[in-house]
Amino acid sequence: AKIIHPRAVYNIKINKFIVSKDVIYQILIFLLLYIAIVAVSGFVISILENNALTGLTSSMSTLGNLGPTMTRLTGPLASYDSLHDLSKIILTFNMYVGRLEIVPFIVLFQKEIWQGINK
Repeated sequence: AKIIHPRAVYNIKINKFIVSKDVIYQILIFLLLYIAIVAVSGFVISILENNALTGLTSSMSTLGNLGPTMTRLTGPLASYDSLHDLSKIILTFNMYVGRLEIVPFIVLFQKEIWQGINK
């Protein structure tokens, strides 16, 4: 269909229902936030630990609540005890965000939510 009509705009459908643009934007924002948190925390931990694989896999593991990573420092036969203290704080933050999920965590910082609680 793209070959015959290369400029055609197609709607995304799931079970014959059209997915609205708002839902698509929300999914994209969620994915971008997830990738941004993994990238920033992984980068900082990589610098602190002098090991890029440890930084990226430990940040992915803690944000996704996946368990052990693929490195010898934090793998299945090790613990996070050997990491720098700041790395542990960042990974603890990732664990909280991963458990709460990203969207509810961001909602905690909305001013309207806290104003409704105080009334």
